[in-house]
Amino acid sequence: TLYALGQLSHRHGLFICIGNHDEIDNRPEFVREVRRRFPLLLNQHRVLEIGGERITIGGLDYASSDGPSNRRAGHVANAAAVLSGYNSRRDGPMIAISHHPHVFDVLAPQGVPLTLAGHTHGGQLMLSRPDERPDIGIGRLLFRYIRGFYHQGDATLFVNRGVGNWFPLRINAPAEVVQIQLTA
Repeated sequence: TLYALGQLSHRHGLFICIGNHDEIDNRPEFVREVRRRFPLLLNQHRVLEIGGERITIGGLDYASSDGPSNRRAGHVANAAAVLSGYNSRRDGPMIAISHHPHVFDVLAPQGVPLTLAGHTHGGQLMLSRPDERPDIGIGRLLFRYIRGFYHQGDATLFVNRGVGNWFPLRINAPAEVVQIQLTA
């Protein structure tokens, strides 16, 4: 995976957040190896200047719930940490990257205009077709946000279906690699 990430071309930076599968074997080793080659953002943000405009990338640590569980902080604490010291007037709009999409419910009311997430595998076992709404399937039992775009006021969430699986079967949840282009 790290080799594949190293092959990506980028003009303004490559930023990574951590997901649950990255922690399965050895979280400290994973963090150390990734940080040797890439900016792994764990409840941190970076301000970029592009064409005279500022934009902030905020990367959140993995959490599976709003509050603390299993000796780790939840979405609320992670969002507070990534927003610490951030000022939208000075630093520009923030794009938050988080493995788990439910953090959107914490970030949207705090004025984060765009959150990018994954984790759901598009529901993995879905009865509804990939181009149909509402989403009907196993994924709805676990997630409020399964795939695609969601909105709360001026905030947007995009949930990528990703390319992996929890087990080797996906029904009506095709893998995807997405390129998002920001426009003014």
